[in-house]
Amino acid sequence: FNVASMGTEPQVQSQHVLFLCHGMGGDQSDFEAWFGIFEARFPDWKCIPIQSIAKGSRFVGDSLDDLAQRAGGEVAAELTKLANDFSHLTLHMLGHSMGGLVLRGALPVICETASALPVRIDFGHYLSLSTPHLGVQSAWSSPLHFWKNLSKFTSFVSSQLVQLAIQDGSATELPYLVQLADPSGPYIAGLRRFRTRTTVSCIGGGALVP
Repeated sequence: FNVASMGTEPQVQSQHVLFLCHGMGGDQSDFEAWFGIFEARFPDWKCIPIQSIAKGSRFVGDSLDDLAQRAGGEVAAELTKLANDFSHLTLHMLGHSMGGLVLRGALPVICETASALPVRIDFGHYLSLSTPHLGVQSAWSSPLHFWKNLSKFTSFVSSQLVQLAIQDGSATELPYLVQLADPSGPYIAGLRRFRTRTTVSCIGGGALVP
């Protein structure tokens, strides 16, 4: 037992960090109410809204994979900065609507960064709210959403709606949402790293998410 060594070892500094990703046509203000809830319940957590996809997430905006790459780069940059101040990070993610898909698509970039940083990074919770993990479709009960069945006609403008409707596949490439769900693919591998994975949706009357 070396008395001289007491108090000389660096203390482990831990930080929980929550990234929030909005849906189509949203921005960081969508989570203002959530910030108040989290600040009251988890005052030591750092809550970071993803801001880089606001413009591209508009209706018939950028493709899901482009949004995911942008979001992944933003999360990776934030983790790199936090690694300068903390030796242990616990990563949480919350995605609303399309934002839940964007976060899933961003996971390979995020996981690669997490593995490369010289700090311990644990994956805590992944939570999606009304995210169309199975794609979007229109029902007779929601005629105002019939556009979702015609999304292939918007492909010359953007592949966003085509991807959401799972109509973007080809002879050589699976639809993007199918790629996200591939059990042997990098997206599910990233999702498995989270301690808990929760999806929340309406049990009835869900016109937007089947």
